[in-house]
Amino acid sequence: MEELKHNKLSAAALICGFIPLTSLLLSVFQIRMDDGIRLLLSELNFVSALTGLILAGIGSRNTRTRSFALTVAALLCGSELVLMIGFLLLAWMLPFLS
Repeated sequence: MEELKHNKLSAAALICGFIPLTSLLLSVFQIRMDDGIRLLLSELNFVSALTGLILAGIGSRNTRTRSFALTVAALLCGSELVLMIGFLLLAWMLPFLS
């Protein structure tokens, strides 16, 4: 039973990590969206990356429940969060630099 919970936690963390990547594909293929939808999508990206990082942290707390999927989810969500925070800091500093 505990193994099933662990597998569900790993799958949920990986799914939360791949949600921001799907929105990146939307921008790569230059799909046009309204500003409201774009704002909602950016909020969903931040929340899903943060949720995936928290789920990966919860699953990796015990040494016997650590898995490769949780490690990948933690790295993916952590790098997405760092990238999002970097973009926010750049957008905040850009008016002062110009």
